[in-house]
Parts: sequence; structure tokens; C-alpha cells
Amino acid sequence: MAYRLSLRQAARRHYERVLLLRGADFGAYLHLGRIAFDVGDYPTWRRELEHARRLDPDRFARLQH
Repeated sequence: MAYRLSLRQAARRHYERVLLLRGADFGAYLHLGRIAFDVGDYPTWRRELEHARRLDPDRFARLQH
């Protein structure tokens, strides 16, 4: 919800906490990548999307970029 309201810092903290508590999570990596892209942090954007791709290549392939 925070991401949809453009509260990027709160959303980023939420998704980082998800990774901390659950470990690798496709959705968390994907959203962290989107947040990084929104703020122009392209190296982080690439890194987070690469994590998502490695975690679930089939699901990643179905995304509309």
C-alpha cells in the first residue's frame, strides 16, 4: 500500500523487512527493484531484478517490463 501511495521509503523498509524475516521473496525483490528505478538508482534496480530472476525464472519471464 505504501508503494501505491508513493511512500517509497516506508515501502522499501517493509520489503527489506520481508526479506529479513522470510528470506528470498520474489515479490519483495521485484518491488525493491521498482522503488530503486523510481528514484533513479539503476544499479540497485538491476541487482534486485536479478535476484528476482534467479529466484523464479519462469515467473520473471512472464512479467511485462
